[in-house]
Amino acid sequence: MVKNSKRFLFILMLTIFPSACSTAKTTPTIDPATTFTAAAMIKSTEDAAAASTEFFLSTLSAVPQASATPTPTGIPVPSATTRPVVVNNPVCDNSAFVSDVTIPDKTVIDAGDSFTKTWKFRNTGTCGWTTSYAIASGGGDAMSGTETKLPDAVDAGDEVDVSVDMVAPTANGTYVGFWRLKNADGFFFGDAVYVQIVVSNGEDTLTATLTPTSE
Repeated sequence: MVKNSKRFLFILMLTIFPSACSTAKTTPTIDPATTFTAAAMIKSTEDAAAASTEFFLSTLSAVPQASATPTPTGIPVPSATTRPVVVNNPVCDNSAFVSDVTIPDKTVIDAGDSFTKTWKFRNTGTCGWTTSYAIASGGGDAMSGTETKLPDAVDAGDEVDVSVDMVAPTANGTYVGFWRLKNADGFFFGDAVYVQIVVSNGEDTLTATLTPTSE
């Protein structure tokens, strides 16, 4: 009886110990709740990084972009042509055409004859004009006319007659020349004016188109 009991105890121990060893080598079970919490933390970190990146990009797009610096009003801009450009500030230098004093439009003049064209201007700016101011050709037919200085100084609000000596062309036709005042720095300003004559020697004449040279 005792011998049988010892055998039973030995078999029981063999059954228990392998089970214990096997249990010791088994990978611990991970709590599903812990897994969920870790995943949530990773997702939260990714969301935070994405939000941070989005905010950074939005701040970049909000930065004003560089643009071309506009030319300040009133400062002359170099012209591609040999003629001066128009002053862009009418406050200081400005003028208004008042009337043709001599040589009305379509005046008939003999071929090759000399004549003097005179315009009346009013100083509509805030700056006075000195005798360094002039009238100069602005396109069309100059008809031998050249840049001519003002005869007198002109205060703001006053008027002045400005004349240019010209010579009629020798060929039959209608001729138009455009002129404009310019300041002491050599820049055109104010109203453009023109002279229009008809050269005739008894033959048919041609009509010119009134088209000033673009600025």
